[in-house]
Formats: sequence, structure tokens, C-alpha cells
Amino acid sequence: MYNCILVPLDSGGRSERLIRRLQLLVQGRDSAVHLLIVHPPAPRSGRTLRPADKQAGIQTHQHLREVLTWLQAEGITVSAEVRIGDPVESILAVAQDIGADLIAMTIPWRPEAGPRTAANVTEQIIRKAPLPVLVERSCDQFQSPKGA
Repeated sequence: MYNCILVPLDSGGRSERLIRRLQLLVQGRDSAVHLLIVHPPAPRSGRTLRPADKQAGIQTHQHLREVLTWLQAEGITVSAEVRIGDPVESILAVAQDIGADLIAMTIPWRPEAGPRTAANVTEQIIRKAPLPVLVERSCDQFQSPKGA
């Protein structure tokens, strides 16, 4: 079983289905969940963030607090952090820092902003991670057969 699971939260709230599944995996076991939000670095051109970007950041942090509180209320050992940097590098660095033995993320995974596409981030994590990666497809990517 996994002792330490890293969950990079996406900015669109698609991580909740994954977290519900992880809750079943870790509940009643001696496992810990570490939530991570990665923000891309601020533009170097001296431009300030647009109000919409600031609002998105505030909503993402509120979402993090809600998920943290929810998991704690369920009796799950959980921690959280926010990092600024390249999403792939940050996710892999945090996994190493905390001694994670599983990375669980959604596809598509989207950082707050930046040039990387969602699939690119997830694919790079799958290729570069020295540990297992559990990928939950988002609901909009999967259509169940009629009658299922």
C-alpha cells in the first residue's frame, strides 16, 4: 500500500473525483496525502497580474483549503503546499522532498496559466517520475456506453 501520495490539484476542480477515490484507498490506513498547487512564475517583463488571474489564484487557494479541511474531517492525514515554478519540475521536486511513493493526478491537468498544455504536463510526469503515477481521466474525456 502507499504511505505518501502526492496530489497536484488542477485549477479547474477536476481533482475532486480523484480525491474521492483516494479517500477510499487511504481511509483507515497509515497513509498520508500531500496536496500541491503549482503557480507558474510571474512574467519577467514587469507586468502585473491581471485581476482575472488574481481572482483565479484566490479561488484555487480557497479550493485547496476546502479539500484540506474535508480530508482532515474524514480522518485522513493530509498536508498541503503551494509552489511557484515549472509545473513538471515542481511536482517531481515535491514528490522527492516528501518521499512520495505515488503521484495521483487528473488528465487533463492544468496549471493556473502558462504555455504547457494539460496533456504535456501529465505526459512528462508519467515519463520522468521515478515512482508510479495514477492518472484519473476527467469526466469530459470518457463517455460510457449507452445503458451502462
